[in-house]
Amino acid sequence: MAADQDTRVRLLLWGVHRRHPMPCAYGLLEDLEARHPEPAAVVLRYPPVRAWARAALLGHAPPEFLGNIAAAVAVRCGEDGPGPADGMPLELPSLGKAADDRPAGEWAVRKGAVTVGGEELDLDGPGWRALGRAGVAGADILLDDIAAHRTPGLPPGSFGGRRRQWERLLGEAGGVLLRRHWSVAAELRALVRSIAPLPGPGQRHATVPGAFGCVAMTLPPDPVAAAMTLAHEVQHAKMAALQAEVPLVRPDHQELFYAPWRRDPRPALGLLHGAYAHLGVTGFWRRQRAAQDGTHAHVQFVRWRDSTLTACADLLAAGCLTEAGDFFVRTMRGSLTSWLDEPVPDRARRLAREQTLGHRLRWQEEHR
Repeated sequence: MAADQDTRVRLLLWGVHRRHPMPCAYGLLEDLEARHPEPAAVVLRYPPVRAWARAALLGHAPPEFLGNIAAAVAVRCGEDGPGPADGMPLELPSLGKAADDRPAGEWAVRKGAVTVGGEELDLDGPGWRALGRAGVAGADILLDDIAAHRTPGLPPGSFGGRRRQWERLLGEAGGVLLRRHWSVAAELRALVRSIAPLPGPGQRHATVPGAFGCVAMTLPPDPVAAAMTLAHEVQHAKMAALQAEVPLVRPDHQELFYAPWRRDPRPALGLLHGAYAHLGVTGFWRRQRAAQDGTHAHVQFVRWRDSTLTACADLLAAGCLTEAGDFFVRTMRGSLTSWLDEPVPDRARRLAREQTLGHRLRWQEEHR
């Protein structure tokens, strides 16, 4: 799925070039990728590159930014490259941007170094805003509060003076994943390229539409919450990639559904997305129970196991799924059903069911 998404990015870039021919920038990009595939891939997999390309094809972003992408690849490859078009910001996707938001002007790339007016710009100096980085379960993830297209469709946030706190929390979350949730850690390494902050208050998180590989979230309260959020969002990323290849929901279906994790009614695809994400959440708490004292992990396991089973039953009964979607949801249900007999303290089971019932009653009150 990750390889398919890489191909889609390249098709989007080709589409921008076909609609707005830029032979110098696009030719450089093709040449550098052919000779230096790994450093070029770091730039092309940077989620805002995809988001910008989609916006440029729709006429909502300047196509000339393709030159910035080629320049960023040249820097990472240690090669020469012309500067982007006049008027473009001094921004290099996956690397950062000039601290004062000035236009690029007379700048170029010489043997991987950025020159402005003939003088080399220090990308580690005070005149440059570099992207942050966090090592998370073996993944080198960019911390992005810089790119204009980092969270299309979502309100952009800022790390402010708390980037070190983010780095620490995410690093510790990676430790949680490596100790108890190895498959999630492997999926994270394959699918997540950047994390962008959402404005607070409150805990929110989302997989960013149109920017595959980006997870947006508010600052998690602790490493376990951060690890659970990443497990949740990896599921959304997989579902988005799968749905792009194999339609799971009939496009003509209009019914709205109760979702045990939302306050608003959801269409079939939204409910399926949420159910698959909460299959991952259920699996997370199932494994996490062995590492935590008390009832919290047990409560979360029972609540999301039972709620996700309800969502699967609603989807299967509604006639909204394609043949592939029906197979997919039945397989999800099989995994959840296999966990029904796992031992859970009586108090945790009771609390989980009280929370589930309370959510349903509040939803019914709001939408009757």
